[in-house]
Amino acid sequence: MSFMRDGFLAIVRGWSFIDDVDALGDRIDQVGEWMKENGPLTPDEELTLQLMIRTQIAQGIKRGDFEPFLGPGDEEVLL
Repeated sequence: MSFMRDGFLAIVRGWSFIDDVDALGDRIDQVGEWMKENGPLTPDEELTLQLMIRTQIAQGIKRGDFEPFLGPGDEEVLL
């Protein structure tokens, strides 16, 4: 059985509603800082962080951050 600790939840709560690459990056950075103080992530926390990172990359692709290699509509490369 895995779980998410309260401090982690306080950082990530509502992350899936963030439609801004930079704001999501700030949350990801906050998780990194939290990890320094609280040790390794639980499996559930790790999966959440992975989803956050993949979402940020997809948002960057959609925004055009990876052109000319990847452009809007190429988000499926993350599947």
